[in-house]
Amino acid sequence: MEEGISSEDEEGVDSYVALEKGGDECCVVEDVETPMVLDDAKEDNVNFEYCRSLAGGVVEPMLGMEFTTEDDARNFYNVYAKQTGFSICVNSYYRSKKDNSIISREFCCSKEGFRRERSAKKVVLGDDTKRRCVRPITREGCKALMTVRKRDNGKWYVAKLEKNHNHELVTPAVS
Repeated sequence: MEEGISSEDEEGVDSYVALEKGGDECCVVEDVETPMVLDDAKEDNVNFEYCRSLAGGVVEPMLGMEFTTEDDARNFYNVYAKQTGFSICVNSYYRSKKDNSIISREFCCSKEGFRRERSAKKVVLGDDTKRRCVRPITREGCKALMTVRKRDNGKWYVAKLEKNHNHELVTPAVS
């Protein structure tokens, strides 16, 4: 166990994040050109004050941290992202060859990767020919991510973690 985190804090990780009820279901496969944004200014059912009180501030993810479910891990990383000042996407997942269940999931910064260059298409409307607007650059090749894997006992753990961003973070959300 890492310094500064008590076993009480570690046990609380699974219980302090309320699961989203009735929210949109996300299913993203590997190598998706534009990953879904989970934190698109939507109100989550998360108690930020309780999260802050557990560790006296932002609860930092750590390698080896355990979660009861994949949703607990996603919700934890989403809360961490909001408190730190970025939003997350589900980047990829891996399925078991035995039973086709999800055994690994990668959550990344929404500015991960780069958008593919596309030529500006011309749109013909009657006698007028117009070019489509070029979308602003929103992805900057950020490498920040958290990968969770499923253990044989059914629990999920943080297997890979990169906290460094290559872009400015926004002012953290406060509720």
